[in-house]
Amino acid sequence: MSSKDDRDNRSNQLNPNNSAYASSRGTQSSSYDDDDSCAPPRAPDYLYITQRPIIRKTGQYGVGVVNQQGHARFFTFTLEASRECFFHGTEQAVVTDLEIYFEDFTNHLRWMFYQHFKGYPALFCLFDGTTSCLPWHVPLDLQNPGQMCGLLATCSKDVRNDADPEKVIESLRTVLRPPFEDWGSFRVEDRNVSTLKFTYEERCKTAIMGNP
Repeated sequence: MSSKDDRDNRSNQLNPNNSAYASSRGTQSSSYDDDDSCAPPRAPDYLYITQRPIIRKTGQYGVGVVNQQGHARFFTFTLEASRECFFHGTEQAVVTDLEIYFEDFTNHLRWMFYQHFKGYPALFCLFDGTTSCLPWHVPLDLQNPGQMCGLLATCSKDVRNDADPEKVIESLRTVLRPPFEDWGSFRVEDRNVSTLKFTYEERCKTAIMGNP
């Protein structure tokens, strides 16, 4: 072999892109031709998925409603909200989800009772058992119905103008005693879900009709 051939061979053995580089080191070439008997290694057919913790919150609420004839009704229900923990404020975001959906949920109920009564209720009063109870809601305390009865005076401003506030409030007080009607649990819908269709309409309609 000439000195030129020696130099070329040496140069090829030092070039990682040349087949002589791998063969001189006893390793397989990194290039694969169609005629090669060994197929290239397959990529793994699995993925690593990171599971984020789920933040869950529940809130217990109630509604007191009195129709135009003075018939009162009180029932409770639970809302459940959850989110994946993406950031530090996720827990407060779940609490906010409950607050917003409570308003949306009861707005739908108000309309459904309007249809059921064929007119606006004399009183539609909201009870909130969470620590974020708003000032215009009655704190829900099923263990202490007497306290709830005492706080109903704050609802007198919500009584329809054509109804007697004292009689309406007193009518609602008569149903604030166990056993309480309970509608069960409802999952909070995502905020992006259209509110044009109330998901729980049929279920709530059945509950309303079950105790006319």
